[in-house]
Amino acid sequence: MQINAFQHSKSEYPNPARVYLLWDESYFWGVMLWRALTYLQIPFATCTSREISRGLLQVHRPCALIVPGGFASAKANSLGSSGRSAILEFTRDGGKYIGFCGGA
Repeated sequence: MQINAFQHSKSEYPNPARVYLLWDESYFWGVMLWRALTYLQIPFATCTSREISRGLLQVHRPCALIVPGGFASAKANSLGSSGRSAILEFTRDGGKYIGFCGGA
């Protein structure tokens, strides 16, 4: 079940997705993870670097942010300093970050 949680405001969407999948710069690895989460029936939503930069992780806090492979520098550039800071704040506040390959 795929959910796009960030299309709704906080008041309209009281139950955000439990897991977010950062889609930007994920390439084949994002597709593989999408298929695995769907197969395992884990509720998730894809998200973009722009959404993270604009406060997604603070407004609609998930259990975990999963960042699949790809080019690490491209992911970092896509997130920008505000996106990277948002992820750092999310993890400092107890959020789980699961990154592998270029997402690590």
